[in-house]
Amino acid sequence: MTTYFSGIVDEHDRVWLGGYPGALRDVLGVTVEEFVPLLPEESALLASGARAAHWSERIARVGADVEVLDTYAAGELAGMPAVTHRRVGTGSATYVSADLGREGTRALLERLAGEIDALAADPLAAGGRLEVIVRGDEATRHVFLVNRTDEEVVVDAGDGLRVAPRGVEVLTLHAGPADAAAVGAGRDRMDA
Repeated sequence: MTTYFSGIVDEHDRVWLGGYPGALRDVLGVTVEEFVPLLPEESALLASGARAAHWSERIARVGADVEVLDTYAAGELAGMPAVTHRRVGTGSATYVSADLGREGTRALLERLAGEIDALAADPLAAGGRLEVIVRGDEATRHVFLVNRTDEEVVVDAGDGLRVAPRGVEVLTLHAGPADAAAVGAGRDRMDA
């Protein structure tokens, strides 16, 4: 998932030419034509009911293989794509052209989680106190749950998995949806 105002400059801080999100255009399948920052008192309503604050963008081109997951519902961007999704190889690429805030982002992540056979637990359910990093391939995934707080965090999956203050839990998941329910298997502990 890539969010708004991404791909503006390269690794040398030079602006990409030809539209945004720069080098990510091909994988995301969209081209952003114009930035539409919002004033502090403004917001942009999306068809899903989410409300964007601070930032929105005009997506000018959407590839034929790109699915529009949400659109702007009002204002100058009404009817235009706000969130897009494209299958790429064995994965996918999602572009979010607006600042959806915590609730809007949570709803989108829940929607996308089923597609990637993510953990049954919603990491944001722990109050947003966990950083979740997934690495691996089709056969095995390693899920790193990083607690950057000074308090223990309990995850709603894995039989009440607890992540120690400033601790890291590494879950190893093997291919197949049944293994996602058994997140306690292959658990390792590390200190952050």
